[in-house]
Amino acid sequence: MAYSDFSLAKAKQELSLTILEKRDIFAAVPELTASNLLVETLNYNLDIALGSNN
Repeated sequence: MAYSDFSLAKAKQELSLTILEKRDIFAAVPELTASNLLVETLNYNLDIALGSNN
């Protein structure tokens, strides 16, 4: 199936898919604090990401 022909409804029908939509799948996972390395990496790359619309 070409990407331009893709739709979720068509994929469900042709591939016999069942879609399970469940909300709050991460509700029971405790929140974590980002490591210093992650924060520094994100801050370092922020201008590049914003400049390239990513």
